[in-house]
Amino acid sequence: MAQHDQVIDNAPGATVRADINSALAAVFSCSSGAVEPTVKVPGQLWFDTGTPGTTKLWVRNQGNTAWDAIASNVTGSFVAKTGDTMTGTLEIDSASTPVLILDKSASGQTNRIEGQTNNSIRWRMNLGNTTSEGGSNTGSDFSLNSFTDAGASLDTPFTITRATGNALFSGAQISLVNPNASGSATLLLGKIANGNLAQVKGQVGGNSRWDVILGNITTETGGNVGSDFQIARYADAGTIIDSPLIIERSTGIPTFAKTLRANGYAARQGTSGASYGNAVNFWWTGTILQCWIDGTQQGTFTGTSDYRVKKDVKPLESMWETVLGLNPISFQWKAHGEIFKPTDEGRQMGFVAHELQKDLLPSAASGKKDEPNMIQSINLGPVVAALTKALQEAMLRIEALEKNM
Repeated sequence: MAQHDQVIDNAPGATVRADINSALAAVFSCSSGAVEPTVKVPGQLWFDTGTPGTTKLWVRNQGNTAWDAIASNVTGSFVAKTGDTMTGTLEIDSASTPVLILDKSASGQTNRIEGQTNNSIRWRMNLGNTTSEGGSNTGSDFSLNSFTDAGASLDTPFTITRATGNALFSGAQISLVNPNASGSATLLLGKIANGNLAQVKGQVGGNSRWDVILGNITTETGGNVGSDFQIARYADAGTIIDSPLIIERSTGIPTFAKTLRANGYAARQGTSGASYGNAVNFWWTGTILQCWIDGTQQGTFTGTSDYRVKKDVKPLESMWETVLGLNPISFQWKAHGEIFKPTDEGRQMGFVAHELQKDLLPSAASGKKDEPNMIQSINLGPVVAALTKALQEAMLRIEALEKNM
């Protein structure tokens, strides 16, 4: 043991010399001893011999509050310069910019950081992968590798090309989750110039199938014109077919390139009236155009009369008595639950639908009397034909009377 109180006392020459020698011995032996020195100062060294077979070299910290180990003869106590393993946390503390530098000696090698579980690799981050550097900033790309439970290579879910900055995700799904309950998860596509695209592309085997374009190449000229929304579709070979939908940014008007199929559209009264209360549909049966509001058929539009779609054509029999039996009426509309709400309160003229079906022809009106969720409508074709036939008969009788006068 060679420790000293760091003070040379006044004494006879031989005593002072011995005291100096003791101080020098403490300096030369780094205050060696089984216990820490009694007198301690910042930067002081202590060669700890307290544990048999184990020695450590300590240095007193700047605040003179504790000892920091700087060397040991125990394997694993300190990290070797070449090929060693740490069992604790590595902290890089710098007053300016802490930097961990991984420097590979040649192109085709890898700078990497690995995460393991029980000595079995799980993830590898490559800060310059094995892609060879070929000039023009190519090669040494960033990549992230995943590994199986057994430590075998599994996939490269993420890559960034150094030359272009393009990022590639190889997984089947990318999830954007905002941990704040009131926040929004956002995928931002920012194009740097007018006339470019901001788009999301779907592919099969490298061939395009669909583009969702959040700002197309239509030039922005002011007044909110340009950078319209567009959906484009592609053929099996990856060549573009057309754009089924374009929405103008300035007006919000959508243009559909093909037939629009829908469960209905919600309209409004004029351009500024009450709006979007009911779904409106039209359905073509092959011979009749039906009008539906929500789930209720409101009426039909008929007009097909081509001879090519008619068979068993015969002259209409006498309608004299039939027309005499019809019941023309005048009336006013009234509401019927939620399925019919009149907009015209004036006096009307017409017929009762189910009476025409009974007195003239079943097809003279749509639906059936008192059918739920159904408002009957008149098919004017049979009515006009019957009235025309009756009029012709009346004209013949008038002509006969005139001849006998």
